[in-house]
Amino acid sequence: MSDIILAMLRTIIGSDFAQGADGLKHSAATYNSGAFAFVNQINSVAVKPVAAVIAGGILVLQFARISAKYEGDHKAGTQQVAAATITAAMVVVTIQNTGLIIGAINEIGDKIIRGVAKLNPGSRGNGLPDGMVEAVENMDTIDKAGLMLILFLPWIIGILAGLILKIVIFMRFAEMYLLIAGSTLPISFIGHPETKSIAIGFLKKYAKVVLKGAAILIVIALYTRFQIGSIDVNAIANADGLKSMASNLGSLIAGPIFFIFLIVSTDRIANALVGD
Repeated sequence: MSDIILAMLRTIIGSDFAQGADGLKHSAATYNSGAFAFVNQINSVAVKPVAAVIAGGILVLQFARISAKYEGDHKAGTQQVAAATITAAMVVVTIQNTGLIIGAINEIGDKIIRGVAKLNPGSRGNGLPDGMVEAVENMDTIDKAGLMLILFLPWIIGILAGLILKIVIFMRFAEMYLLIAGSTLPISFIGHPETKSIAIGFLKKYAKVVLKGAAILIVIALYTRFQIGSIDVNAIANADGLKSMASNLGSLIAGPIFFIFLIVSTDRIANALVGD
C-alpha cells in the first residue's frame, strides 16, 4: 500500500511528468527517424522544385522592375541587374541548404532543452521531498487507506495532466515534421524585399516550435517545485500525516489543474522567446 501511495504522490507532485517528457530529450531526427526521413524526402522531391520555380519567378519580376525603373540609365540598370543576380544565386544556395538552417535551429533548441532537463528535480531520485517516503511508510493501515482516499481526486487530475503533457509533446514534434516537409517553400521568398517577411516568419515559427520543448520542461520544473513547497513535509513526518495531508488537499487538487493551464500556454511562452 505504501508503494501505491508514493506513486500517487509522485504523480500529484509532478516528478513523474519528467519521465513523461523524456521524448523532449530526443531531436527531431531521433524522436521518429522514419517520419523525419519521410518529411525530408517530401521536401526534396515535391517542395524544392516548386520553390525553385517561385524563386525563378521572383527573379523575373525583379528584372522586369529594374528594366522599367532604369530604362535609359544603362549603368545603374546594369548594377541593379548584377545585384539581383547575386541575390538570386544566394537564394538558390539557401534553398539547397535549407536543411542546414533547420538543423542549426534544432541544435540550438536541443542544447537549451538538454540544459533545462539537467535541472529538473523529477529526473533524480524518487522525486519526493526528504522525509515523505519514511512518513508514509510509518503510517498504520487505516491511515494509509484514508490517505489513498484523500489523494484519489488529485491523483486522477494528475494523470489527466500527464496525458495532456504527452499529447502536447507529440503535437510539438508533429508540427516540427510538418514544417520541415514544406520548409523550402517559404524560404524561396527570401530574395525579394516585399516577400522576405514570409521566410522570416517561417523561421520564427519553426524556432518557436523548437523552443516550445524548453518551455515545457521549464513549466514542469517550476510546477514540481511549487507543489513540493506547498506541502508541509515536516507536519507529515512528525505529526499526524493523514490530517496534514487533508489540510493540503486544496493545494494538491489545484496544482495539477494549474499545471494543465500552464502546459497549454507554452505556445505563448515560446512566442515570447522568439520575440512575437
